[in-house]
Amino acid sequence: MEERKISKPDLVIAAIGLLALISMFLPWWRADYTTISGDDNETRWHETVNGWNESSVSGLDHMITGPLVWIPMMTLLALGISALGRVLAPSERLSDKGFHLVVAVLGILATVLLVVRWRSYYLPSGPTNGDTEIFAGPDDGTFLGVLCCFAVVVVSLLALTPIANLTPAQQPSED
Repeated sequence: MEERKISKPDLVIAAIGLLALISMFLPWWRADYTTISGDDNETRWHETVNGWNESSVSGLDHMITGPLVWIPMMTLLALGISALGRVLAPSERLSDKGFHLVVAVLGILATVLLVVRWRSYYLPSGPTNGDTEIFAGPDDGTFLGVLCCFAVVVVSLLALTPIANLTPAQQPSED
């Protein structure tokens, strides 16, 4: 009987898929508002939006994350599940090179979509009287999502190199 074993690149791709799913529940965008009134009273307001476009404050009516986040992250999750599935059905799978080439291409596309979304995040405008400071931009989920995309591309490209496919006994010695 054939022993089913997952390769290290496939294991890493599976872990990245899980991290991509986890990142969807983290804040992807945040806005911090600080208003200073005439008597030195300060009012602070903070809002975050996760990867599913769920706001921490119910009043936000802008699409912050949307499909340009959902599609790449769910693609990474599907690639991770596929990498694990290669263990369950070894005779029905693509060759290692074919699979890692598909992963690299989809990882590059996912990276491009996320960077486009990141660059087009909603930036609220504040009053012009100078009493309100506004910071709006990416949060932890964005950074983890982009890191996952880059990591899946690097791992799949490294898996395509000839040195990555050698067993330890075949590795060149440092003599």
